[in-house]
Amino acid sequence: EGIEAVQCSTPIGGALGRIAAFQCGIRHIIYTAHGFLFFNGAPLINRTIYKLEEKILSHITDVLITINPEDYRASKKLTLRGNGPTFMVHGAGVKIGEVIEIDETAKRRSLGIPAESIIIISAGDLNINKNNHVIIRALSILKNSKVKYLICGVGSEEQNLRDLAKKCGVENNVMFLGYRTDMAELLKISDIFVMPSFREGVPRSLLEAMDLSKPCVGSKTRGIADLIDDGIGGFICNPNKPEDFADAFSKLISNKVLCDSMGSYNHQKAKGYSYEIVRKEYIDIYSKVLDK
Repeated sequence: EGIEAVQCSTPIGGALGRIAAFQCGIRHIIYTAHGFLFFNGAPLINRTIYKLEEKILSHITDVLITINPEDYRASKKLTLRGNGPTFMVHGAGVKIGEVIEIDETAKRRSLGIPAESIIIISAGDLNINKNNHVIIRALSILKNSKVKYLICGVGSEEQNLRDLAKKCGVENNVMFLGYRTDMAELLKISDIFVMPSFREGVPRSLLEAMDLSKPCVGSKTRGIADLIDDGIGGFICNPNKPEDFADAFSKLISNKVLCDSMGSYNHQKAKGYSYEIVRKEYIDIYSKVLDK
């Protein structure tokens, strides 16, 4: 078919795509790593097998694109085919500046949430990596009946999370909303966005919350810590310490001025990760590598 280049991403898709392209003799094989699996703090198997996999596959990769500083530094240690270049772009790109005009009181009422409640929200698949467990434990430390934690998403950990909430005595604080098509509206009515994951690339939901001027609390891990400036746009916490999250929530709940300041800072920072900026970065990369 006269294919000039192949662009692939994700750990498995990226591996299969590169191998197939190499076997077909494609001239330009481009791989975007949406988060290497051998990140700092990863399990030993990740830092051995997956790191070895990327080292081997780098020899059939012409261009490597990363989306966060830690992965970019790691990419510089890989040897690409023909000593090809590595780049970093600002995530996958998000729609910035979207105006959400809703009746927030009515939206809260539709969910059965009192107007005076403090809403903490998270979004994503309910799995071990997303680490929602630590937030439920944090709520048991916080002991604030006005707090409502909205968990948006579905996954294998849902029943375990429900059981944990009941065990911790905070089942009335936690709401499982399942898969949602109204995330922008839910973010709009929320007070705090939280992302306690063990691993992320450049999380889009976090950027969307930042764009809507929300203070954010997240784990000290690649991707999240790159977006949340600790003490300025929110707080960075140890993903294994619920007391850290409880303390962060307490500081935000008791200080509206701080929340507004952090939200405003995040709104400005999110502009650097817009679709327009990432699109231009990719066009510049393709222009450089495909003209050769």
